[in-house]
Amino acid sequence: MLIIKKRNKTYSYYMAIRESNGLFIGNGLSRSAAISRLKIGGDTWSTSKSNAQSIAKAASPIGKVVGAEIDKYGKGKHYHYHPVSRYSQGKSIRMAAHAFYGSPR
Repeated sequence: MLIIKKRNKTYSYYMAIRESNGLFIGNGLSRSAAISRLKIGGDTWSTSKSNAQSIAKAASPIGKVVGAEIDKYGKGKHYHYHPVSRYSQGKSIRMAAHAFYGSPR
């Protein structure tokens, strides 16, 4: 009889999807997959504020972020960062992606 032990891997980064009725958290991601997701405009959720800031900064072509900000999705408000794509006339131009973290408020 062959016994296969299943490993439960814990993640620090997850897929996130914004809907009108809330923020939904999906499958776990590696750090590099989370950064790639942000670069193409997808959203992520991280287990900590520093993790969210770190991947947003890594996804930015200039290494800058906007945030932390809080927006309402569904019944809760969610903290997040945006990667910055560039500066225009002294203002940060943020990417559409959100690097969410923490529990809803």
